[in-house]
Amino acid sequence: MGTYLSRTAGKPSEPTISRDSSDYPTGLKTLEVPLSPTVDIVFVHGLGGNRETSWSHTQTGVCWPKDFLPHDIPSARILSWGYDSDIIRFFKMTSSNKLRNHAESFAFALANHREDCPGRPIIFICHSLGGLICEQALLCCRSSNEKRMKSVLDCTGAVIFMGTPHSGSHLANWGGTLAKLVSKFHTANPALLDVLEPGSQLLVNLQTDFQQLLLNPSRHISVFCFYEEYAVSGFGMIVPYESAIMEQYERAGIGANHMDMAKFGTRNDSGYVSVLKLLQSWMKDFQASAAEKDRSKHKESERFPRAGTGKVINSRVSGGQVYMGDINHCGSGNIAFHAG
Repeated sequence: MGTYLSRTAGKPSEPTISRDSSDYPTGLKTLEVPLSPTVDIVFVHGLGGNRETSWSHTQTGVCWPKDFLPHDIPSARILSWGYDSDIIRFFKMTSSNKLRNHAESFAFALANHREDCPGRPIIFICHSLGGLICEQALLCCRSSNEKRMKSVLDCTGAVIFMGTPHSGSHLANWGGTLAKLVSKFHTANPALLDVLEPGSQLLVNLQTDFQQLLLNPSRHISVFCFYEEYAVSGFGMIVPYESAIMEQYERAGIGANHMDMAKFGTRNDSGYVSVLKLLQSWMKDFQASAAEKDRSKHKESERFPRAGTGKVINSRVSGGQVYMGDINHCGSGNIAFHAG
């Protein structure tokens, strides 16, 4: 059973979407780099979003990934992925399976960015459609033959989903509702909703594959799902509770509508507190796991000493002393033992 907070729908609220969607900075942006990072926290925004403004409070302008997290988790390197998330262009591409293209670009960019730290744990924080891109990216890493790509999946320790649709039966409705919502702030072609339908089966298949990845006993990825508690005025719940959760994983509500659930104005915001506690808990788990690996390596080195670390044999040997555990490169010469 998961962790439940209030599921009160609350009073419908107006979405806070920018009417200007022309600016979609793409690629990975580093928001914070500590001197000695121990974890990478990677943000992936949703449809119609932006790698910074999607996480920025509408009134205060606070971008909590760079304004709050560096103080509360000082050992985290914080990255944010941006992609062209224009509602019209995106879903026109999705019908021809371009979702995978976005995911592949993300996985490749992240793998390149981590070449100097391929073993560092990763936590993903994803809003809305960004969760689906993250899922597809991890699947791309699983099928890749490149070591650096596979290391992204191997190092993934946890994923936070915020308003990401997981239940297949809700995906088509979700796409249509979100398209109508975002189209309110764009010049949208009414035929757009027809474009959404062919892509829905693609998203259902994605969920099936990702669930199989999570169930693989050889890896452990922690998952937590946040769902929106407030409806959007005129549209209702964009991603309903039943779709935003994954049955076998813990979940909690955030007191905001779909668009605002990823925007925290203060460090006392209940949503931010919930996310922060999760991150801190996982950080402790990563540290404990790393310490256990170090202990195991130490025990292994004691059982099988490296060259030059064993006991000296008290016999005289031509060519110098011989150590237990050493590989003796004698060439064609003879080892001569002398009686005392």
